Amino acid sequence: SVFDLPLARRASDLVLAEVGPGMRVLEAGAGDRRFRERVEAAGASYASADPDPAHPHEWRDIGEAVGPFDLLFALELVEHFTPEEALAFLRRAGDLLRPGGRILVGTPDVFTPGRWHRDAGHRTPFSPWELGGFIEEAGFRVLSLHRAWNAPLGERILRRVLLGWVHRLTGADYAHSVVAIAERPAAP
Repeated sequence: SVFDLPLARRASDLVLAEVGPGMRVLEAGAGDRRFRERVEAAGASYASADPDPAHPHEWRDIGEAVGPFDLLFALELVEHFTPEEALAFLRRAGDLLRPGGRILVGTPDVFTPGRWHRDAGHRTPFSPWELGGFIEEAGFRVLSLHRAWNAPLGERILRRVLLGWVHRLTGADYAHSVVAIAERPAAP
């Protein structure tokens, strides 16, 4: 069940837990580069890839990026691709990572009613297990799957404690995102 997956407060917490001093980090689909300062504050170097001309990025396309990186993360990106494009993106991400490097991919939680349909640009829904399967198909070893949800304290108490049984009974999750953390295997 989706409720068996660990619940993180924010997907960003999962990203930042993977960042360490001296690492090279690439954010794909970076938008406004909101992670840059926090990644650099952790002692890592930050680069971004995004086609949006409104913000400065090192690369407009991940196909142009030059690795190797220790960590690549993409939050709320793969659902905008077809399944074939998502797999090609994940394979390209693997090419950019050093052996033992990690990828972190987040996408809307398809078990949360209405969450998937809030963006007309969404093309491919991924359950946590489908996301993990795509990541494995791209050559990674999945380390963990998570749910991420940040809400005010009152709503957290309501959803998790008072209405938790309703969510479990109906299969309707309250978490906003699912996040997979995977590793590029070292060369044999």
